[in-house]
This record gives sequence, structure tokens and C-alpha cells, in this order.
Amino acid sequence: MRSAHPVPLPKWVTQVLLVTLVLGVTLLTSACGGDPKVQQQANQNKTRLDQLLQQARSIGVPASTLTPITKQEQQLSNTSAPFSPFNDQTDTNYYQNQSGQYAKLIGQTQDLIVTTTDEFQLQAQNDMQVFQQALASRNKQHIGNLQPFTDQYNNDQLMMSSAKYPKDYAVVSQQAQKAITALGLMGKTFTQLTDFKNTINQMQQAHIDVTAMSTQYASDLQFFNNTSDSAGFTSLGTMIDAQYQLAVVNSIASLPYVSTANHRSTCSRPMVWTLLPISSCTIKTRRQWVRRKPFMIT
Repeated sequence: MRSAHPVPLPKWVTQVLLVTLVLGVTLLTSACGGDPKVQQQANQNKTRLDQLLQQARSIGVPASTLTPITKQEQQLSNTSAPFSPFNDQTDTNYYQNQSGQYAKLIGQTQDLIVTTTDEFQLQAQNDMQVFQQALASRNKQHIGNLQPFTDQYNNDQLMMSSAKYPKDYAVVSQQAQKAITALGLMGKTFTQLTDFKNTINQMQQAHIDVTAMSTQYASDLQFFNNTSDSAGFTSLGTMIDAQYQLAVVNSIASLPYVSTANHRSTCSRPMVWTLLPISSCTIKTRRQWVRRKPFMIT
């Protein structure tokens, strides 16, 4: 039995096969990828969009307002050109669409930067106007230490005049709102101080010892005049409330002694002291000392 041996191909056949293979690969690769210029434009637009988004974040555009744009960009980035051998028009169309979508997002980002800057500027202007009105109101009352607020307002005005980006206007708004809150608490605390002082005066007229309360009031007033922030006014207001309630308790305990003293006085028609609710702007448990005429006994 004969053994089989492979028959070698002629040299010219091998060469033809090799050339055919090279030509096939060349044609296949040249047909894929689409127009290089269109693909390059799409890549450039994506780079421009990324740079613009970074710029928007750096100047203070809130991330939440940029979220719809970043989501659309992510969706575009997650796609790829379709596989279409021997037809590069499909790839060209894909990159043209990509380029157009990125360009659209670039325009949306630019518009968002402009509108956000305008909104922050308007908010800062409104806050500064309210700040000015609150400061003027306290100046009319001639209460507390208003110099720090005046200095803050002047400084905010300078910042406002040089502000350019959303983050600049945001700083002005934050500082103005902080001052507005503090000025509001200043007025509320001053009302508490006034109520406390009036109570002390009325209790003194009833011959109740107010030495301790007068000392507390003097200390409270000094603290009030040295305070220019919300935390200080809030703390002082809480302390005055506690002092006020303690004064009421002590006064009620002193009523029998006051009654006896009045009965023994030479006045034929002594004044009687009672507790009535004060304005609703204070806490419900607070009471104010008022004087009324007693019933006539015939």
C-alpha cells in the first residue's frame, strides 16, 4: 500500500492567494470608520462640552441644574459606531449625529450658564434690598450695636459691584441673608428686654424687691449691645424668657406680703396688682404686671 503525500501548490497560486487576502483586508478596513474628518469633529465637540461643563461647575452653576446635560452626554458616550463592512456611510452618519448632539449640549450648557448667572444676580440684589430695609428699621429704633451690620452691608455692596459669576452672587446672598436674620432676632430680643424692664418697674411700684432682676436686666442689656449675630440674640432671648418666668414665680410668692403691706399703709384705697396676659408676640406662659382699682366695699 502506497503512503499519501501532500501535493505542494504551485508558487504562482500561493502568490495569488496572498495578494487576494491583502486586498480583501485592505478593502474591509478602509470601508470601516467613516469619514475621518466627521469623526474628528465629533471628538472635538465632546471635548469642548466636557471643558464647558467643568467651567460651569467652577463658576458656581449648581450640579443639579447640570444633571440633565451630563446624563445625555453619558448616554452618547456609551454608544458606538455600527459595524457595516464595505459601507462607511453608516459610520459617517453615526459620527455626524454624535457631533450634532454634542453641539446641541454645548449650546444648552452655555444658555444655562447665562440664565443661572442672571438668577443668582437677581437674588443677590433682592437680598441686599431687604438687608438695607432691615438695617434702616433698626437704625430708627436706635437699638443695639449696628456698626458691624453697617460695615457688612458696605462690604457686600462692594462685592456686589465686582461680582461676575453665580458663586460671587451666592456669597453676597448668603451674607445678606445671615445679616437679615440677625437683625430680625435683634428686634425680637429688644422687645423681650423691654417687657422685662417694664415688669421690673411695675413690680418695684408694688414694693417687691427687684434688686436681683435689675442686675440681670443690666447684664442682659450689656450683652445685647455687644452682640451682632443670630446665635447671640437667640441665646439672650432664651435667657430672658427664663428670667421672666422666674420673676413671675417670685412675684406670686410675694403677693401675700404685698397685700399685707398695702393693707397697713395709710392709703385709704390701696392699689391691687394682678397678672394679665401680654401681647401674643411673647411666649404664652409670660404674664405682665398691671394695676387696677379694687372693688369698693360699702
